Amino acid sequence: MLELEHGFRVVDANARLEPDAGRRTSEGTGGPERLQREMHQAGIVRSVVYPPERPGSYVKANNGVARLSVDRPLVPFARIDGAREVGGGAGARLRNLAASRSEDDTSPEDVEQYAYDDRFEGFVLRPATDGLPDEAVLDALAEAGLPVIVAAGRAFPPAAVAETILPADFPTILAASPATPFRRT
Repeated sequence: MLELEHGFRVVDANARLEPDAGRRTSEGTGGPERLQREMHQAGIVRSVVYPPERPGSYVKANNGVARLSVDRPLVPFARIDGAREVGGGAGARLRNLAASRSEDDTSPEDVEQYAYDDRFEGFVLRPATDGLPDEAVLDALAEAGLPVIVAAGRAFPPAAVAETILPADFPTILAASPATPFRRT
C-alpha cells in the first residue's frame, strides 16, 4: 500500500523462496504466489530470492528458485556453499588446510553455469551455515562479476569478510546474519 498511497518503492534483498512444496513450513513465505501477495501488501516492488538452508547440494533448489521467479517481481540469486569453516581459531585453520570440496559443494563449473545463462542475477553466501568456498570458486565468482550477498554477523564478522571474501574481486554486499554455528550435514 505504500507504493499506491505514497509512491514509496521498496526492494527486499533478503527473501527466501522454497521451491520444494513439501519442505515449506506453514509460517514461512510459502510459494511464489504467497510471497508475491505479501510483497504487494507490504509495498515491496521487487525481492531478491534464494533458497533456504538445506543439507547437500543447492543446485536443484537454485534451479527451482530461478524457475519460480520467471514473470514475477523476483530477482533470483544462486545460493553457494563451501567446505571451509569460518572462524579464526587454530582448529578451524587446521581443518581448512585439509578441507576439500565435496560433490555437494559449489564448484567453479556451478558458478559458471549460474552466471552465464542469465537465470541468476547474483549469488548468496552464508558462511556461518554453509561454509566458505575454496579459492577456485572465489576466482570463478570474480570472473563472473555478479554481486555476492555475504551474510556477516557474530559467527562471521565483517573482519572475517575482509580477510576471506574481499580479496576476491567481485561486488560484495554485506547482509546481517544471526549468530549461527557452522553446520555441515
